[in-house]
Amino acid sequence: MLRIETLCLGLATSLCVLACGDDSSASRGDSGQSATASDASAQGTGIDASTSPDATLGLDGALPGTTPHGDAASQPDSGADAARVGANLSCEQLTLAASTALRGALEVNRGCAVDSDCKEVWLSTSCYDGCSSIASAAQAQKLESAIGEQNSTSCAAFKARGCQYIAHPCDPPGGAVCIVGECREYRGSLPVTQPDGGVGVSPVRLDNPASPATADLKTGQRLELTLRTVGGGGYAEPTVSSVALRFVESFLPRLQNPGGPTKVFVFEAASPGTVQVSIPHSARPDPFKLTVNIR
Repeated sequence: MLRIETLCLGLATSLCVLACGDDSSASRGDSGQSATASDASAQGTGIDASTSPDATLGLDGALPGTTPHGDAASQPDSGADAARVGANLSCEQLTLAASTALRGALEVNRGCAVDSDCKEVWLSTSCYDGCSSIASAAQAQKLESAIGEQNSTSCAAFKARGCQYIAHPCDPPGGAVCIVGECREYRGSLPVTQPDGGVGVSPVRLDNPASPATADLKTGQRLELTLRTVGGGGYAEPTVSSVALRFVESFLPRLQNPGGPTKVFVFEAASPGTVQVSIPHSARPDPFKLTVNIR
């Protein structure tokens, strides 16, 4: 009887083991599939599934698929980049950064030989408007590059932060002309053209002539008079005897002699006639005298 009971018990145990084995096999199969999914998720996030208890989570604990690496939708856009660029700058500071960059571009060589070497440019970005200026070819090229760079950096950060940009009105620009080797804004009338409609009339240039001096102009032509001082004092603004010659402006060119100031006076012939020009000097008793004949 004992042997039969033992045999029955052994048979029952075998059947139980067999049944339990089927269940555990199915369970092992499910576990294997789950582990594989965890491995795949972990490979995508750089997390080791064998050691991480949260292997099924993505990077920073996000669920798989919410921040998949390599997915274009998950990459930071230009707005986010811009926000990081300007994270520590105020709206005013971002505008100032753009202004400084554009103004700096105009510090390069402004040299010229003729009026056509100069052009009108606009110091304008999507977060700053400095109105117009006059530039040489080298300056214009540098400015164009600076505008593009600021639109993608400072101004992009300005927009990303929700800053408000209001463009202010600008005065009408003057003409772009070359005066004594520098590109400048000319508020007088532009030089008249020759009868054949060809090249504009070249200006008359007098470079530190002895006083009294004489100049012959055509109507509409510019006169560029350069006077130098050696020692103390300097030349003041001129007086003109007739409206036939109009005084446009005077300025100190960038290239100066250490011995004393150099000053440029710009005039324009408005109509035929003979005009007397007198330019006083602060340290000399006699003014500089010039006779201008306009035809």
